[in-house]
Amino acid sequence: MEQLIRSRDKFDYAVFGEPSGANRITVGYRGRVSLYVTVRTSGGHAGSPWAQRSAYDEFNLLISRLKHYERSKEVAGDHFKSVSISPTLVRAGTYHNVIPHTCEAILDVRLPPSIPSFRAVEEIRYHATQTDEGVMIDVSEGKPTEAYEADTTSTLVRAFQRAILLKLRTRPSLVRKTDTGDMNTFALKKSAACVTYGPGLSRTSHTDGEMVQVKDYLGSAEVLKEAILQLDALGQGGGI
Repeated sequence: MEQLIRSRDKFDYAVFGEPSGANRITVGYRGRVSLYVTVRTSGGHAGSPWAQRSAYDEFNLLISRLKHYERSKEVAGDHFKSVSISPTLVRAGTYHNVIPHTCEAILDVRLPPSIPSFRAVEEIRYHATQTDEGVMIDVSEGKPTEAYEADTTSTLVRAFQRAILLKLRTRPSLVRKTDTGDMNTFALKKSAACVTYGPGLSRTSHTDGEMVQVKDYLGSAEVLKEAILQLDALGQGGGI
């Protein structure tokens, strides 16, 4: 993927293979950025917790502020259009009777198309500064992946919709997922129209229960072939 993105090749369309169902076309993924948080306090003896601040407690207070921020960016009933912030790794403490003076954590932040990563990082950093004297919180970010949502009236999406109708004799569905995919980066870097398509259930991906029905596998192959023909029929040329 990185080699294709770095290349000088130009692409009209790109289709990525991920499970979502033979009659479902994935047209959007949320964005993602990892945040590395370090909280520092004076620490102290666990026998007198009222006398000093715990870095772990201060981290929990930060999470409470960020959950309030998360709720302020929520679109009721639509996770794709909402922000989510998940602590995924947390480490604190040095000994069983010592209040932690350092807490390190990684936050997994998922973003809708309406919020670019730089804005979310700025807003989260603001919440990290809302601390009392003696508490220091540092926030640094990893390489972001911006959200992507395809134009649902594009030639590529219409070609797949027609192909599903013709080959599967069922109504196609457009899916917007809450995780990220390769088309996020490819579409933005190469200015190509993208969709993601493939048989199987996305909820079982990367689990012991992952499977693909033979019927769906064969049906999806027919849909892919027909989609190419439909691109030509729609008069746009190009390739997949």
